[in-house]
Amino acid sequence: MRGLKTIGILVVLFLLISVAQAEDWSMFQHDARHTGYFPCSKLPDTFNLIWSSDDYNISFQPVIVNGKVYGCSFTTIYCLNESNGKLIWSKKIGEVAPEIEFSTYSPVVMDGKVFMLSGEEKFHYGPIVIPSDKVIEQRGSPPRNITVTKLYCLREDTGELVWSYETDRIPTIAYGKVFLGDSCLDAESGKPVWYYKMEYKEDKVEKPAIADGKVFVSSSMGISMYPSSTPYHHAKLYCLDENTGRLIWEFEANCDSLSPPTVSAGKVFVGSFGMFRSCNNRIYCLDENTGEVIWVHHVKYITVPISVANGKIFASSFNGKIYCLDENSGELIWSYDTGAASFSPVVAGGKVFVGSGNGKIYCLDEDTGELKWSYKVGDNLVFSPAVANGKIFVAYGKIYCFGSTVEEKEVPISHPSPSPPTPTPSEPGFEVIFAIAGLLAVAYLLIRKRQT
Repeated sequence: MRGLKTIGILVVLFLLISVAQAEDWSMFQHDARHTGYFPCSKLPDTFNLIWSSDDYNISFQPVIVNGKVYGCSFTTIYCLNESNGKLIWSKKIGEVAPEIEFSTYSPVVMDGKVFMLSGEEKFHYGPIVIPSDKVIEQRGSPPRNITVTKLYCLREDTGELVWSYETDRIPTIAYGKVFLGDSCLDAESGKPVWYYKMEYKEDKVEKPAIADGKVFVSSSMGISMYPSSTPYHHAKLYCLDENTGRLIWEFEANCDSLSPPTVSAGKVFVGSFGMFRSCNNRIYCLDENTGEVIWVHHVKYITVPISVANGKIFASSFNGKIYCLDENSGELIWSYDTGAASFSPVVAGGKVFVGSGNGKIYCLDEDTGELKWSYKVGDNLVFSPAVANGKIFVAYGKIYCFGSTVEEKEVPISHPSPSPPTPTPSEPGFEVIFAIAGLLAVAYLLIRKRQT
């Protein structure tokens, strides 16, 4: 009887720990797969503003970890109390805006560290070669100030600098590594682990997705590399080995660029974008292991990561439309027009949240696309929100926190504790089931040992 009580206590404790970890939103689009899906129970149809922070010129999707909210401007990272929005610490790390594509940019908080890109101005003469082997100055050019982009690693609790690394790639952090698309660093030291040489040095490399021991990264050669009379434009999706950078497969599309990929349930979802008639505008669903095309849906201007949840995919278009397709067939389920360019959708509690270029946040029904509510935050681009602990967090200069009621209980701030990396599951709840099974096995062996 005592053994059964022990098993029960262990299961309850592990469930509580697993649920607490699942409540975090630690990076852009929630996880290394870019799913944009936050597994939680149904969220209410209406939200109230709980708090708004001081104006720190924060623009990008915030992250929420251990009772703290992290947001960044071009040069500074801010750590706020999740319960009231009060500043805990801030750290200025750069001088100017980094030279990156901002639609997928957000700080990352992982294993007690905060990762952020920023720019420095340097007076330079001649060529500059950064670790990606991308030449950004030509030999013989006159001396002038240039922007050099760096990745900074800070301590989560104090903002103290741990290391920095020169790169213009937006990172994805997973399994104790920093993945930069065409290269990989050790997250503890910032030292290079591997490097993969893309087909062209001038390739634009998108934010990678990480899943099942593989790195998925889109690259494009860019329109400017070809004369206007040339009809062909280059874009590829690479699948690399997570540990070595070895090429597993590649997929080439006749378009200007491919969106950063999203991985779920053995499939890779990516949008193609083209400004010319020769270029296609499609959503591709590929087999994760082979790169073979499973289905194609014709739709224009998908340039940001596609979200995946509950057998459906959600894609935001540069023309303002939000599309919901069947994950397995690619058939259209519903669409909604925000009227302005939109960012990657976020799916949680039966709702789809999306930020738009008209300054509004939209909340749509996940199954029907029906508008539940919208909130005007500003007049310009608003990045999609983050979801954690039953609340919605939006950045537009300030960080706004929305919840179902004005009075919210205090969220305890916990100190980071490094944990061993675990694979991200395709379906929510996998890690809880696995943990319970392990605990039950250990408890059973202890009881058998005591009885013998």
